Amino acid sequence: YSQPGLLFHYTLDHLSRLLVLLIVSPLMAILVGTLKQRSDRAARKLLEQARFHEAHTRMLNQELEQRVRGRTAQLDTTMHAEREARLQAEANSKQLLAVLEERTRLEEALRQSDLRVRLRASEMETAFESMTDGVNVYDRDGRILYTNSAYARIIGLEASPGHLRLTPEERGNQLVLHDEEGHVLTNEQRPVERVLDGEVFAGTNTFDI
Repeated sequence: YSQPGLLFHYTLDHLSRLLVLLIVSPLMAILVGTLKQRSDRAARKLLEQARFHEAHTRMLNQELEQRVRGRTAQLDTTMHAEREARLQAEANSKQLLAVLEERTRLEEALRQSDLRVRLRASEMETAFESMTDGVNVYDRDGRILYTNSAYARIIGLEASPGHLRLTPEERGNQLVLHDEEGHVLTNEQRPVERVLDGEVFAGTNTFDI
């Protein structure tokens, strides 16, 4: 630094730098403060937004959980109803199967019974047809269900085929019946009327007409 001009030059340069520092430093401080304030506001805003989104997300999660629970309960109810319906259907199927089996058993029993009745009727018809006496089979109202050939021959059924469709009283009026002593029988004394009234002819209680 032996040269005065050079020394003065360096001194002015230093003063300029110092002046710049003195001017810039407050501006920098103001700028930094402003940036810091803006940064704080932005940070607070971001924090508020984050808290809002967090609360909104929590609310959405709660609503979603409620919907899931409701849907789960609904599915449980539906599955329970379907299970009950399936169990009821299985029970109904078993019941129906039991009814069908019982029906099959009864139909078979009825078939066997009908077969026995037919065989019995055939045997009785054979026995009746072999008899020389007239034989009739009546229902509870006195209608003729069956008559053997001997009866048809005795009353001349071929000449009067409508005789079998008559009531007991109408048939009695067509036939004049007498007892063993030759007396005409009244309607109340006729065997058919007495049988329909519950009287049973057996042994010495029987008589010829």
